[in-house]
Amino acid sequence: MWIDPQAKFLVLDTGAQGKADEVVTLLVEGLKGFGVSLLDTQTSAQAAMGHWLLTQKAPVGFSIDRECELKAADESKSVVR
Repeated sequence: MWIDPQAKFLVLDTGAQGKADEVVTLLVEGLKGFGVSLLDTQTSAQAAMGHWLLTQKAPVGFSIDRECELKAADESKSVVR
């Protein structure tokens, strides 16, 4: 979990919705005035990354390399590197 109070960002490194919900619930219950909303983008992460791979042109600050780690979103916790 990463909290940037100045930019008003909360980032959770989890592929499990249940874990994210648990953390957010604890924060909202434990910190008065703390609220959250989902990040709203014009393009989904999947569509943007797919476009980067097809065109081989990533935005400034990103690079397309030869390494990748994929994690299952379900309870199997499978990982492919």
